[in-house]
Amino acid sequence: MYVYVVGPGRLGSPVKIGWSVNPKVRLTQLQVAHPEPLQILYQHPGPRELEGVLHRKFQRFRCNGEWFDFGKADPVPEIEDAASAYTRERSDHLDIRTDRGILRGLWRLHLSSETRAILDQFAAVHDREGVVEVTPEQLGRYFGMALPAVRAAIVDLDRFHLAWRLIPGEYQLNPTYAYRHGEKNYAALVTKMGPILKYRKIET
Repeated sequence: MYVYVVGPGRLGSPVKIGWSVNPKVRLTQLQVAHPEPLQILYQHPGPRELEGVLHRKFQRFRCNGEWFDFGKADPVPEIEDAASAYTRERSDHLDIRTDRGILRGLWRLHLSSETRAILDQFAAVHDREGVVEVTPEQLGRYFGMALPAVRAAIVDLDRFHLAWRLIPGEYQLNPTYAYRHGEKNYAALVTKMGPILKYRKIET
C-alpha cells in the first residue's frame, strides 16, 4: 500500500497525489486518459490516511481533484518531507533521513516502478547497519512481481549505488539515500562505511 506521485516528470506540470496497493497498475490506468507519458515520480509506504494528510497539506496547490500544480517548484521533496514526517510521528524510530539533493535528482535515473517499490521497502525496513534481510523470492511474493523483474530491479539499485547485495539474502541500503535510526547512528554508520561510500556515491 503506497501513496504515490504521478506526473510527466517536467517541472511546471501538475502531479497526481494518490494511494494504491499497486502504483504500477494505477499508472497504467491513469495513462489511458492522459495525453502525455506519465511516470511514478515518488512512492511512500503508508495507509490510505496518508493520502488525505497530503491532500490537506498541499490544498493550496490543488488544481483539479487529486491533481496539484506546484508551479516551477519540484513537488517531490516537499511531498517526501510531509510523508516522512507522517511516518516519523507513527514510528518508534528517532528519525528518517534522506539526502534532499539525491531525492530531487532521483527522477533523472528513470527507475522503474519495480525498482522504486523495492528501494522504498528497503528504506522502510532496514536495520541500524542499513542492512535488509530478504530474498528475491520474498520480494516477488510481497509485491506480486515476477522473479526476473525483481532481479532486474536489484541490478538497477546496484548500478546506481542505491543498494547492493552483501551475501545471498542480505542487501545494504546506501545510508546517504535513506536512514531511519537517528542522526547519531547515521553519523556513526557513514563514518564506518566511508571508504565504501566514496566508491558507492549516488550520482543524480
